[in-house]
Amino acid sequence: MINTIVTYDDIDGPLGNYFNKSYLHIDELKSQPNLSITGLSGCNCLENNISKIIPPVNQQNFVFVGLSHGAEDGFSLMGADNYVNVNNANLFLNSFFYSTACHIGKELSKILLSHGCKCFIGYTDVSEAPLNEEHEDLFIECELHALRNFYLTTSSIQVLYNEMIAFTDEKFIELANGNDILDAMALVRNRNCMIIVGDDANKQLTRLDFDV
Repeated sequence: MINTIVTYDDIDGPLGNYFNKSYLHIDELKSQPNLSITGLSGCNCLENNISKIIPPVNQQNFVFVGLSHGAEDGFSLMGADNYVNVNNANLFLNSFFYSTACHIGKELSKILLSHGCKCFIGYTDVSEAPLNEEHEDLFIECELHALRNFYLTTSSIQVLYNEMIAFTDEKFIELANGNDILDAMALVRNRNCMIIVGDDANKQLTRLDFDV
């Protein structure tokens, strides 16, 4: 069973709907064999809840997904409180940590890895939602491309990350050719600040290594 915990701040004023749609993009995979998805919605994105729900799964490999805001200093995920931060980073031992939150790739990623996180994918700067709501599904598809295919294939995390970057490049060209220049530029800025962090061996892990 691949244990997956997803936090999504659906009560955020500007982006609650976007975070909720992102969660549904992952949750629709729950019928896949050997996949368990536990969702924590906005009012439950609390440090206290994280301290309860993570320990039962973190002695073996698991997946954590954070769909919310990130602090500007890059040190925490923000929901109802700063629910992932330096104080509880030790809970993410053995995790594949994937987040679309702004900034956390620049500081929180390093803290998580120092506490035994296997691999991290996320943004080092502002992650942008599209100006045109018609492009929301496209942006979500791009930034969660590696995660969805983690569950659907046996490709390594590194290969999935590379494929995500290539996929985003294709969609950037489509938007630019369609004269959606502002959203095309936002998409390429997202691509440029999306990183993968982990040692080379852990970047070669696949979903088979998380089926515990």
